[in-house]
Amino acid sequence: MRFGSLLIEYDDQVLEPRPWTAHQSHWAGDLLTTAPPGPVLELCTGAGQIGLLTIAATYRELVAVDLDPAAGELARRNAGQAGLASRVEVRQGDLQEVLGPHERFPLVVAGPPYLGADERDLYPATHASRSTADRAAWRSCGAACP
Repeated sequence: MRFGSLLIEYDDQVLEPRPWTAHQSHWAGDLLTTAPPGPVLELCTGAGQIGLLTIAATYRELVAVDLDPAAGELARRNAGQAGLASRVEVRQGDLQEVLGPHERFPLVVAGPPYLGADERDLYPATHASRSTADRAAWRSCGAACP
């Protein structure tokens, strides 16, 4: 699917990219013009579209994190297809394990696995782990932001 200026591949292992979240990426990209140096952190990366579009028009690097190995593979493929692979590091695993205690990021973007009531049966593992993922995301934001 077209996501801003990018072509994003996804499958039934991740949530379909929500077109309106491209606005989040553009806003984040605008914030980068005055942010301190450093890579952007994307939590719950999925197919990687939010983080990739955020850095696409910049010189910034992206650290994309997701628990799901399938999501990590899609994010890597999408980074390569966008010509951004050299600036993207995908880390798969629990946030507390894949982020170093002294790593800091000037900007954190996230598209946590939010589901409408009509979608919960489509992604039962995502729905079941949502409260755990939300808590981990908030802990990581607190630890990763300067």
